This record gives sequence, structure tokens and C-alpha cells, in this order.
Amino acid sequence: MPKILHKNRLFTVEELNLGKGKDKYKFYAVKKPSEVVILPFISKKEILIEHQYRPVIKAHLQELPAGLINKNEKPETAARRELEEETGYKAKNMKLMIASYVSPGFLTTVTYFYLATGLYKGKVSLDEHEKLTVKRVSYEKALKFASTRKIADQKTIFALLYYKSMV
Repeated sequence: MPKILHKNRLFTVEELNLGKGKDKYKFYAVKKPSEVVILPFISKKEILIEHQYRPVIKAHLQELPAGLINKNEKPETAARRELEEETGYKAKNMKLMIASYVSPGFLTTVTYFYLATGLYKGKVSLDEHEKLTVKRVSYEKALKFASTRKIADQKTIFALLYYKSMV
């Protein structure tokens, strides 16, 4: 049975006893809810990018809309919710591009990457800790930003490049 070393609203850190006999060892796991990342096309050539301050790294980043999946929530439902909450847009079409583990050596999180098209106005509803602005940028410009570190968020870079591999 795992021993809980730390627990808060975002994640749990567990200590696991693995192996048998003299091959016994301790292993640590971070259990964090899975997440969604949305690549929202506002037109055929433009996407929505968020500019957000990240206090952990003390920097402003350009990122795609993203967020945690609530307990018992389907990933697509979370993607639709996060898109509207953060950008004020809803999507007629939401297509799963790929799902992948963030860092399976110690973290349980799976990230679901969605392509959102057919956007139309909804209502912004930011969480109390979210302070962000949303801007339109051409997809090609976003790719250039990723290659020059103007976009430095890994999940955003992955989504941009993965989409490029699809088209």
C-alpha cells in the first residue's frame, strides 16, 4: 500500500515499496489529474494564444488554452469547458489529435491534445487565480515563435508541431 507523503488540491505524492527481499526499494509517484490542451483555430490560418503570468517560473508565457480534467469528466468535455472559460469561445468541432503521458517515470498525468474549429462566441469564466489575455496569431507565426523560444511552453510547442505533422 502506498504511503502518502503530501497531498493538496493539485497533486498527491506517494512513496511505494517495490520489489522483494534484497531487491526491495522505494519509488516515488506524483498523482496529478490528467489535462487537456486545445489548439483553437479562429479562422483557417489564425489560432488563439493566451498570454499568462506563471508565478512558479516568474515569467509571462504564450500558451494554448489548457486545464485539468475534473473527476469523472470526459476529456472532450474538459476541452470544451476550458476553451470557453479561458477564451470566451465555443467550438462546433473538437477533435482529439493525440493523448500522451507527460512524464511516466514518476507522474500519472495524461495530456489530451484537441483541435478546435468552427469557433463561435461563448462566455469567459476565468478561475480566480487565472490572469490572462487572449490574442489571435497566425498559425505560421506561432510556429516561428516556438522555434525562437517566444513560445516556451512544452505542451504548446508539442501541439503546434503535432498539428503540422497531421496536415
